[in-house]
Amino acid sequence: MTLSRFSEEVGEQGIYTGFYGGLFGEYAFGRAFALQPEVLYSRYGGNLGNIMVGRNGDTRNRLDYLNVALIGKVALMRGLTLDLGPEYARLLVGKEITTWEDGGPPKKDDITYRMRANDFYVAMGFTYRATRRLDVSVRYDLGLVKQDDAYGYKNNVIRIGAGFRF
Repeated sequence: MTLSRFSEEVGEQGIYTGFYGGLFGEYAFGRAFALQPEVLYSRYGGNLGNIMVGRNGDTRNRLDYLNVALIGKVALMRGLTLDLGPEYARLLVGKEITTWEDGGPPKKDDITYRMRANDFYVAMGFTYRATRRLDVSVRYDLGLVKQDDAYGYKNNVIRIGAGFRF
């Protein structure tokens, strides 16, 4: 699950709930350090509230990314690691969806063209290895690039998930 919000206040901004999934590997260098490369498909966004002039409605942006990360994992105690590393994201599709309070049909716009195609993050969090095959993780991705020239916001994302090892 992803919980995302834009860095700058835009209207009555709220948290956008999305998802992510993908593949990862882990390469240990002794007992205290490992590298974890990842390739993920992620959905972020923002609930922007009523940003339309002259008509009441709620607008949300939905942004689909392909993410590639290289996470360094430092063992803190048995089963628990501190995770930190760079992450690159490529925007695949951006949509802006407005639903109207008066019940009219929703307005859907493709906003891919106005968004930055490339995004960079600093990823930081914790992973707990619950069993030999199951990891549980919480991570914060701090966006470094302004995504939209009109509003100047950056993506900020909390990821909560489980990883299965084969």
